[in-house]
Amino acid sequence: MNRREVKKHEIRQAAIIKNSIRRRRKRRRLKIQFYLALLFIFLSIIGVLAYTVLFPAKKITVMGECKYNAVEIIEVSEIKIGKSIFQIDTNAVKSRIETRLTYIETAKVSRKLPFEVLIEVSAAVPRYACKFEGSYLLASETGKILEIVADKPEGVTIISGLKLNNPKSGHYIEFLDMDQKYVFDQLKQGISSRLLDINFIDLSDIVDIQLIYENRILINLGSSIDLDYKLAHVAAVLKELDQSEEGTLNLKYWAENNQQSFFKKEKIDISY
Repeated sequence: MNRREVKKHEIRQAAIIKNSIRRRRKRRRLKIQFYLALLFIFLSIIGVLAYTVLFPAKKITVMGECKYNAVEIIEVSEIKIGKSIFQIDTNAVKSRIETRLTYIETAKVSRKLPFEVLIEVSAAVPRYACKFEGSYLLASETGKILEIVADKPEGVTIISGLKLNNPKSGHYIEFLDMDQKYVFDQLKQGISSRLLDINFIDLSDIVDIQLIYENRILINLGSSIDLDYKLAHVAAVLKELDQSEEGTLNLKYWAENNQQSFFKKEKIDISY
């Protein structure tokens, strides 16, 4: 065999080896694809079974303190014993509980394998009563409307002058005037952070905001400009006043470069 024939033989052998390697790789890829397909089918079957047959709800556990008992909460949840826990729409259950049971602020619904559904609730606490069309909207700190009542509630801050869009129990306060909403949010934050005992807020005119403190001090804030600074000033002045003193604290002309307020001792009208 001459050199040329040897060279041809080597080329043929190399081609045979290369083709053999290519065939082995192809068989390996096909085998991997086959097993992946089997795994996908297996997982799909398990998924379908889990969603329809496996993991039936056998227990519903309610956690948290509120004015409703576990039976009432489970009834409103509409969760059926025996239904697969993976068929339960947890977001829909959450929405039903929070909307229909108005004194629940938040509801968290989760699955606990293999057979349990957990419902965690937190109570909504009345914080404000918003005057609206001859009634009062009793609302929590977050603005959730707990109920609509005819008589003025006790122990909450009364708010007058809010422009609201079709308020309903179980839903959140929706403002028609976004400037008013901004001022209200600022007031809430400022009052809460300074622990001011405010009984009444009048937002009928956001350039003439009025508050009543401890049913004995009328606070004229004027406009919402520099509102947080004004509230800080109010808190400082109130600390200096005698705890039995009554009157009007006027900040209508207060400004950052003219930080003056005027207090006038007088009997104030608290018939809000």
